[in-house]
Amino acid sequence: MTAPIIPFHGRRHQRHETEAGKYSRPLSMRAAAIRAAAKGEKRMMNQASERGIVAENLGRILTRLENWQGIRKVGVLRMANLGNPDADSTKRLYNYMLAADLDDESRRKREKKLARKALNYIRLVAAAAKLAPVSEDELIVELFSGTSYELPPAEHPEPVFVLLDKLTSVVRWVVAEAGLETYWSDVAETRGAYDVYERAIISCSRRLLTLGDLSGGGIEHIEDIAPIPEVPLLEYPEPASVKARLFIHDAGKWKEAGEVVATACREVRLGVAPVGSAPKAVFVVYSKVVATDGNGVPVLEAMYSDGSLVGDPETECSPVGSRKSPPNDGQTWLPIVGISGEIEWYTNIFVTEGDQKYPAGLVYDEHAFLLPFPHRAPVPFGEFIDGSEPWWVMLLPVVESTVAAYCGMPVDWYGAVDLPREMGATSWPIGTLGEAIEANFLYATDGRFDDRLLADAKRKVEMLRAFKRASAEKQAAAEAELDRKWDVKGE
Repeated sequence: MTAPIIPFHGRRHQRHETEAGKYSRPLSMRAAAIRAAAKGEKRMMNQASERGIVAENLGRILTRLENWQGIRKVGVLRMANLGNPDADSTKRLYNYMLAADLDDESRRKREKKLARKALNYIRLVAAAAKLAPVSEDELIVELFSGTSYELPPAEHPEPVFVLLDKLTSVVRWVVAEAGLETYWSDVAETRGAYDVYERAIISCSRRLLTLGDLSGGGIEHIEDIAPIPEVPLLEYPEPASVKARLFIHDAGKWKEAGEVVATACREVRLGVAPVGSAPKAVFVVYSKVVATDGNGVPVLEAMYSDGSLVGDPETECSPVGSRKSPPNDGQTWLPIVGISGEIEWYTNIFVTEGDQKYPAGLVYDEHAFLLPFPHRAPVPFGEFIDGSEPWWVMLLPVVESTVAAYCGMPVDWYGAVDLPREMGATSWPIGTLGEAIEANFLYATDGRFDDRLLADAKRKVEMLRAFKRASAEKQAAAEAELDRKWDVKGE
């Protein structure tokens, strides 16, 4: 399935930019043009004077970061990994940096010896941006300032880059306000699991963070997801639904509770996760199962997970009846029964009747053993995700291609959008997610995406702190118990 994208009409940047127009473009648009040029027709800087400008700009950038923020040049060179055999020396930077106070003859001689590969210069400022951390786009634009590298046309319309800049700025603001600079390193050093239903961290022996670097995207099972600061943006269904029989587990047995219609849905959220060595903006896309009765009333909803076939429900299954007592591995499982009588495992699914929660399962008809989730993302992101793999929670960096794809989706798929009562124009087509986000940022007085994202970030920072405090108290109690047990009387 490929999700529809509402097109921009007559806005695609295929014209030659004037000098004034070039510098009025969004920062991310300018950086994207430079990256594209460095990977394409301007891969090599054959003009000596242009190499000199870039090398002088690089020297100014690295010297400023070293003097103001203590980012040593040797550390930048080491992170850039340019194949320097002497990792503790900055000698190789001689081929990439140029002093600004050289006389004309000395400058011409040095320019001839400078490295020509544009991407290597970009790798150096990208490494510096991660160490600082500062905006990589800002450093790339500064690096190639005064050169011809900003002239190639952009692949996407300008509003894509305007919104990309806003989303990037929002996340940088949230990182600073919520103190997320060390949050992800703390998550990586904590043992536990995040329960997306209870919105809490539970104790277990696994690591709380399994994601790693999300620069190239990533896929996680719902039981492996970390506590990502996030805010919902959009929910939409897959086009196909299937009939299924709902079963409820009560008094030790499965009991059929009627026919339902099961639909695969996606929920898109804006999140903050580790991209490179710094927390940055990502799109987090959750897959969900929603079952409704004959009147369209929802009776069951659950995050989707992968499967493991393990026998008969009545003889070999002991469903967990409460989420308050998870198994030791931190994963609470309940079964979905397949047509063969085998069990297809999902994360917890419950049906609530009054004050009671009952474990529930779905049995699909003979034409669909499992609810049909496509094996591709709803928009073609082959550059990030291998489309041959099924996915449950997909994380994609917020870059121009992902902004264009998700923010170009029609928002009427999930009903009324909380648009401000009084709003003006935006640069996005009417009816898109991009328009909804822009209108929210520009005109909303409450329920703003940025404030909601900040609130969730602060809540998860405090949740992690409280969990670590409780873990430390548990450790101290265990140490005291050992002391009592091993205390040898009379010595």
